[in-house]
Amino acid sequence: MCIVTAPALITRRDNGEWQKLTKNSVRGDATFSNESSVSAGDLQVRTALYLAARSPYMDELLPEGDGGTVFVDSLPELGGRAFVRRASIVIAMNHSWQRGIESTEMHERAHLLHDHVGKLASTIIAALPAPRADEYAATNSGEHFAEMASSAWDLLHEGREERVGKTPRERLNALEARVPGTSGFLLYYLRHPAFARQFDAASLRAGAEANIAPLRAEWEGIWAELDARKQSNGTLQRWPVPRMSEWVGRQQTMLRSQGGPLNHAIAISFWPSAVVLKLLGN
Repeated sequence: MCIVTAPALITRRDNGEWQKLTKNSVRGDATFSNESSVSAGDLQVRTALYLAARSPYMDELLPEGDGGTVFVDSLPELGGRAFVRRASIVIAMNHSWQRGIESTEMHERAHLLHDHVGKLASTIIAALPAPRADEYAATNSGEHFAEMASSAWDLLHEGREERVGKTPRERLNALEARVPGTSGFLLYYLRHPAFARQFDAASLRAGAEANIAPLRAEWEGIWAELDARKQSNGTLQRWPVPRMSEWVGRQQTMLRSQGGPLNHAIAISFWPSAVVLKLLGN
């Protein structure tokens, strides 16, 4: 019974944690006015200011989920958190740097993407060197994938002082050594007209092309998944909230593709749940 009801128990746990973390929060579609700012509190003001200055290209590169983006004052030991079962992400607003919050948001959006391209992502990660031990990407494969997305975003927004004395290829290779796989997201970002016009775009593109060559087919599969969500206004369609059976199926696929006896055993343990959910049509 524990195995069969595991997805429901996991969902209940996640919902409880989400409710706890977002008890005092502001949604990403919140509006700001001088009249409302006094009563709404500082969090809404900071969130509105962040949203007003946030890069418009984020929605054209990595979609958020139908559960939306929720902003809170802080999170325990984290800058953000993705709740795949809710197709939602939570972002802490205790970072003083605009680009730092954007980087966190791109990281969390990449977790939602990972849920949809788990097999491709696992193939890529299995073929890459491990991240540097002191990098957050070294935590696990999911964080590795998400850090690729945020690291590529950070590279495109480096300040002048970070670029002085380094060629674009040197900057990219230094980052690739810390978070292998960054080049895959970088190439995808560089297809966007806004980034394709950057003065160092050609050099970065050449370096990234060389870095992803052995895994190009897998990366193109991920890019195609994103391109398929393109809407007429240039933004990407949001990820839908997954049905329980979809979520269980993706977990099984991801675990099997990651390999190893433990992952295989966990994937098998989901099988009774998958059968029951299929019969129930959930």
